[in-house]
Amino acid sequence: MKIYKRLIEEYKCFILYGLKGKHYARKVIDKAKESYKVVLITGFVFLLVVAFLVGGAIYTTSPVFCKSCHVMVPYYNDWNTSTHSGIGCVTCHIEPGFMNQVIGRARTAIYIVRFFLAGSGNVGTVKPSNAVCFQCHIAEKKVTAAGDLIIPHPLHVTKLEMNCFECHVNVVHHRPKGAKKSVVPMEICLTCHNGKKATDRCDACHTEKAYPASHKRADWLKVHGSLSKTENCSECHGWRPDWCQECHQKKPPSHVGRWRTNHQFKVDPDRKNCLACHKTQFCVRCHGVMP
Repeated sequence: MKIYKRLIEEYKCFILYGLKGKHYARKVIDKAKESYKVVLITGFVFLLVVAFLVGGAIYTTSPVFCKSCHVMVPYYNDWNTSTHSGIGCVTCHIEPGFMNQVIGRARTAIYIVRFFLAGSGNVGTVKPSNAVCFQCHIAEKKVTAAGDLIIPHPLHVTKLEMNCFECHVNVVHHRPKGAKKSVVPMEICLTCHNGKKATDRCDACHTEKAYPASHKRADWLKVHGSLSKTENCSECHGWRPDWCQECHQKKPPSHVGRWRTNHQFKVDPDRKNCLACHKTQFCVRCHGVMP
């Protein structure tokens, strides 16, 4: 069919321009064919480049690409077993917006080049901003789903202008082993709720963990040691292994001045106030025998 069309074109040129026109037509047709090949090859190469760039951009945004670097494997494993496993790395670790995406990709490329050429390179920990979190979440929650914990997000985020990651440090990475869902550690709360920067009252946050009735007894300081054998102290205090030491490493207010001389007048007949902290042999160390 192509040969037939070419013959027709040559015949037209021959009728119009004679023998010279026929040769001229052949040159024009041959030149057009060469140009067509150049355009075809150029277009094919262009499409290959575009496909490579687009495919590379898509692949480098996938968690699988992050996992390809051995230093990222633990972080990938944390992500893969978290509640955010359906969300890609760049969704959280690059700010929303086209230009932020471009800058984030450039930063990643620089990191990769430095890592492979110099054997090192670190862009630091990219902590998600509130704008990233608000792509999916809203800061309106005031109490947990179970209703046992007061969490006024509007106060913390809007009024105090706190970042989400200040509390939610282990949503995806660094979760306790075996835990799929992250829970804000009590230690994080107490960085602010220390009685100075913010209230440290239990019932300010815990709706079902206000002071137990036993803690309100007048003799609580004397009997709490013995009651610890029947009450579950770790339910509230288990988050902090040194909870007891905060008090027991300090001398009671009464143990000052001439305490060694006058302590005999403070001892209960059954010595319960002393035995709350001291063993029987503690007295024998000085007295030789149990007084």
